[in-house]
Amino acid sequence: MDPQKPLSPALLIRKIGLKLELPSWTIGSALVYYHRFNLSPAADSVDDSLLSISCVYLATKAEETLRSLRDVITCGYSCLYPRANVLPVDAFYQELRESVIRAEQILLRALAFDVTVTHSQKYLLHFVTLIDQQSKDPETRSNLRAVADLGWTLITDSLLSQRLSDIEPEYLAITSLWLASETLQIEVGVRDATRHLCPELKEAVVTKIAKQLVDIYESV
Repeated sequence: MDPQKPLSPALLIRKIGLKLELPSWTIGSALVYYHRFNLSPAADSVDDSLLSISCVYLATKAEETLRSLRDVITCGYSCLYPRANVLPVDAFYQELRESVIRAEQILLRALAFDVTVTHSQKYLLHFVTLIDQQSKDPETRSNLRAVADLGWTLITDSLLSQRLSDIEPEYLAITSLWLASETLQIEVGVRDATRHLCPELKEAVVTKIAKQLVDIYESV
């Protein structure tokens, strides 16, 4: 599939997911599958557009947020060809459908049929809850929401980058909160919480991950 306007596979996955109104964790799983595939021996064996569509379709099943294959393909096609007419169910569609199914089979084998994804957002929510419970300052508790919201966005955007795909989810969650706090210049006790929640996580590692997070906004 040769799109009218080039779109990176990661951005295509996100665009399809948003258009299908999928929850963030389903889109996240699709992006993780894409990155894992590209680290496998099967990398470059599937057209990027077909791979993106198959990653989204597989994620809808793995995360139990089901969408029909027809809807995923139609949505993917419209994202690739925004000026094209609605994709009819014709010979071309049937050929495209078979190609997506084959791509999904290759994807599953490359993943060794392991479609489990541990999302950093889960840790972020856990950490925010603990920080909120330990805080006695009403202003800090009020500001924590803004830090958590930006931290969530940073994690979501980090999934667009291959470089951040192998970072431990709890480390990414803590770093996202730390970077959000620094960016907003709001002190909510993230540094103190880190010593209790992830005592093995050194500040130098947090700084390195934070730099990679910032870099994705210049590279994507």
